[in-house]
Amino acid sequence: TYARREQRGSLSRALSTTSSAPLWVVELAVAPDDAVQRFRRRRDATDLDEGAVRERAENFPYSREALQLQSSAAPPDDLADAIAGWLRRRPRPVDRNRWAAEGRPWR
Repeated sequence: TYARREQRGSLSRALSTTSSAPLWVVELAVAPDDAVQRFRRRRDATDLDEGAVRERAENFPYSREALQLQSSAAPPDDLADAIAGWLRRRPRPVDRNRWAAEGRPWR
């Protein structure tokens, strides 16, 4: 999910070996109530509970530089088409360091 500063920083450092590699970020936003409903339907093991899921959905550090789509706004194929169209327009890559710094700290 790359919500944490450490996760974002790790990706940024990995990309830094290829300084010309752009980073585009697509964020599929989910409303807290939707996130909890999806969580309730899960059957695989997790260390999360409903409170943690809600908190993470409410406080995800979305980036102003990213393409943000509502995950429930369209079927997955339509979302994929929207992403492909956005990339064809050659958007400005995100500033890796700023994106990493905007992540959440571990608490």
